[in-house]
Amino acid sequence: MRILVVDDEERFARLVAEDLQDSGHDVTVLTSGAEALKEVGAEYDVVITDLKMTPVDGIGVLEAVKAANPETEVV
Repeated sequence: MRILVVDDEERFARLVAEDLQDSGHDVTVLTSGAEALKEVGAEYDVVITDLKMTPVDGIGVLEAVKAANPETEVV
């Protein structure tokens, strides 16, 4: 699976990514919702996002991802 992890706490994002990579997934880590909005055109199977980020929060990421790729799962 191709997974995008978005969290403004980089240490946490990297820990999640390491676990997913150890399970054989292709993982990209971004540290802001604004960075994630630039990636919405890329195809990911799953996006894992923090809800509380500024200036773009997790709901903004979810809405943008679903608008671009409705079949992408967002957690």
